[in-house]
Amino acid sequence: MIQREILIACAGVFSKINSDTALQDGLRKITKDRNEVAHRSLLFTIGELKDKARMSEATLKMKGIVERATDIHNRVLDVRYEFLRSLSKVKRSQGKARP
Repeated sequence: MIQREILIACAGVFSKINSDTALQDGLRKITKDRNEVAHRSLLFTIGELKDKARMSEATLKMKGIVERATDIHNRVLDVRYEFLRSLSKVKRSQGKARP
């Protein structure tokens, strides 16, 4: 499991290499959500299953977190793809410049 401190550090490093402040903010928020998911997942195993209304509410909240996390994940992958594509172009251009 990814620890909160690691996620915070990754978000900090990412903010140095990417200027998309909305994406950076999303990373910080999803780091907070990670803890909630880790703790709320215990609800399904330690007794609150009998309270259907509470379980429905908790499930909907977790689904929202999953949707946000999936969006952030896909956006980070897009940034990674663009970075790798740019890196590949630089390497190709350096190779052409050499005799």
